[in-house]
Amino acid sequence: MTRKFLTINIEFQGKRYFFNRYLGLLFSQIDKKEKSKIDSNKKIPEPIKFVKYPYQCRNGKDNPITPKENIYIRLWGVLLTYFLKNSFVLGQIFSRLCFRYFNNTIDAVSFYRKYIHPENQNDLCLSRCLFAAATSKSFKRNGFIFIGVFLPSNSLHAWIIEDGFLVDRYDDSWILYQPVALIYYE
Repeated sequence: MTRKFLTINIEFQGKRYFFNRYLGLLFSQIDKKEKSKIDSNKKIPEPIKFVKYPYQCRNGKDNPITPKENIYIRLWGVLLTYFLKNSFVLGQIFSRLCFRYFNNTIDAVSFYRKYIHPENQNDLCLSRCLFAAATSKSFKRNGFIFIGVFLPSNSLHAWIIEDGFLVDRYDDSWILYQPVALIYYE
């Protein structure tokens, strides 16, 4: 299975927006009419349904079990966070080094929230998602990382939906964002 990065073109107030997969930035074009790449992929419609109708998406487990601290996984997560803060491309490359340590993505997100920069989780949504994708055994089968924008601002946010579940039970702002990119395995 290979990791795919799919950009989703969106329109807002006469402008077309697209996410640059190499810079990690949102760009806009005026009156540029292109067909979105999402229409040609057969695996995508199921998770997009949850973004269009967010109340059909179920929240993660009520009482997730946070695994015990593992110093190597924690160090890897700190390095991933550092690379993503300094370079989107380096973070993407580093996140491809997978350590399938957690049985499910919910446990991976819980571990990240507890052990990796627990005081500053609001700004680490993409790091948390890429960490969970790289360390979870279940993400490859049915996990999708969404990167969304809150228009008209350029505020970006990342979240994971796996098997119809919103993985991060503390993430309640994802319904405000319109997806511009999708990371998944095929």
